[in-house]
Amino acid sequence: MYSISQLIEIARRKYPYSLQRKILGTLTSFHRIQGSKGLWDAVGFLKNVLEENGVGAKIYRVENEEELGLINAPPGWDLKYGEIIVYEDGEKIAQYNTIEHPTLVAAHSPKGGGRSKLVHAEIMKSSQLEGKAVLTKERASMAYIASENKGLELIVWYSPERNPLGVPYTGLFLPKKILDKIGIPVVTLPYKMVSRILSKISMGVEYEIEWNVDTEYSSIGLPVLEACIGDGEYDIIATAHICHPMPGAHDNASGSTALATAIITLNNMLRQISPNTRICFYWIPEHIGTIALFKRRIVKPDKIIGAINYDMVGSIQSITGSTLHIIRSLLYNAGAITPIVNLALNTILRNGRTFHGQPSIGTIRFDEMPYDAGSDHDIFVINGVEAVMVNEWPSKYYHTDLDMPSTLGERELSLVALGLVLSVALASNPRLYKDGLMNYVKNYYGHLTTWYGMEAVSRNKDYGFITSLISRLVSKALQKALDWIEKQVLKEYKASGNAPVYTSSSYISSLKIASELGIDTYKAITKDPKISQIILLMFPALAKGEFEIPTIIDISLAELVLSPNDVKIEYKGLKGYSALRKLVTDIAEWLKSKNALK
Repeated sequence: MYSISQLIEIARRKYPYSLQRKILGTLTSFHRIQGSKGLWDAVGFLKNVLEENGVGAKIYRVENEEELGLINAPPGWDLKYGEIIVYEDGEKIAQYNTIEHPTLVAAHSPKGGGRSKLVHAEIMKSSQLEGKAVLTKERASMAYIASENKGLELIVWYSPERNPLGVPYTGLFLPKKILDKIGIPVVTLPYKMVSRILSKISMGVEYEIEWNVDTEYSSIGLPVLEACIGDGEYDIIATAHICHPMPGAHDNASGSTALATAIITLNNMLRQISPNTRICFYWIPEHIGTIALFKRRIVKPDKIIGAINYDMVGSIQSITGSTLHIIRSLLYNAGAITPIVNLALNTILRNGRTFHGQPSIGTIRFDEMPYDAGSDHDIFVINGVEAVMVNEWPSKYYHTDLDMPSTLGERELSLVALGLVLSVALASNPRLYKDGLMNYVKNYYGHLTTWYGMEAVSRNKDYGFITSLISRLVSKALQKALDWIEKQVLKEYKASGNAPVYTSSSYISSLKIASELGIDTYKAITKDPKISQIILLMFPALAKGEFEIPTIIDISLAELVLSPNDVKIEYKGLKGYSALRKLVTDIAEWLKSKNALK
């Protein structure tokens, strides 16, 4: 048996450092939009790299617009060319094209060309838009749907939250029948240009925009790449979404590269780690690919120890302004994987030393946080599987054409990839490290209860409400973790009683809610990101037959270090906590009508 420090040294020696550079550089050369040929090219390249390095791989195909629970896969779509010219009082002041700015045209935008007056408006609230190009920061898909029959000719989307110098990325992800029916192109502008336009429009300056957008739709499908090594009754899974526009280095060529180098390293050290589980890595179109894996039973929830999702890692933090976050699994699903990832990354990244030689955080800032939504780990927790996300945030160039490979560090990326190697090595045969892991896990979950109590005090929240609920979840998580480490068994939970059971593999779609329950319900859900997370993700994850709706709401609040008094929404004449309970109850009834809740 090897010690943890010996495992790390073996992994360092077997890690493919030069291949890491090649993978990252090549992935960022593809325009990897969901449903595009560029995504297939990227997946095909990575499959070849894995096979050339001794790791077998296969590709699953998700059909365009395939129904996946409460959402659908996007249409096939490719960008051929796009260009826009901005005029200020008739004089050309800016010109952009997709050769220099690949994010200029929104994903899945129809083609078209023209020249129109540019106005600033909220499409969802406006009606006098005939013949106009509309500058808006509304959610692109909702604005697009609202544009029907309003006569506008172009949507120009912007975001005050993105880097002001970058051309931002957005996507529509709407059914092709809607895109065909409305037929309006969507382009984007950097916020620096938008700020100039907004400031001068108020002074009476007039703007026009000329556009030429060339795109085409197809039925090419979406690829999901699988690579598995080892054998056993259970699976340990790692995921990274490989989609997003060129260059998309931090988001998420970084995570995709880390997965590739990690599984090649693990394959080269199988003798040392002696796994008695299957180790399966997946490169997916975000959310869509992971939902398809569950819906098609390619992965089976009752046979998965846990999942580790890598999304935006390995940056030069002085450039991106990022901190590496270890995002815990939802505690209801937690077990051995959450503390093991904590142990592995702490061991790898605490490579600095104090004045007197004590281990300390090195050059990579990192911390651990409660469950937070936003990537493919969400789909695992919805399907009852423990899932941790490793993610850097904020990211200075997020979702812009400035997300370049130069923002990533070779050393930084290799360290977080080695953290994945160590996490999987420890979890795949924990008996080899049984005593140490059991002690670590016991202390980890003991500290976690204390952490929630301390956070409740420091954030001025309801200490008793939060700690009483968290302690129940922590006890269950600790026992699940010890069962895996000591016995390598997963005890299957079977729902009993009449508490709600969510039966879909997907999250709850806010777009579907808007179209079927109305815009007021949509706004009540999406106004506060935490409320949105509770309803669209945490409710389906916790609705497994054990808890009634009020308890699900309370557990969700506690996990987010919130209490009932923190709820500020309004819905159907109600306010605060009572409004949230009514909203979740109405969503539950709607889900029953969709056969997604019983």
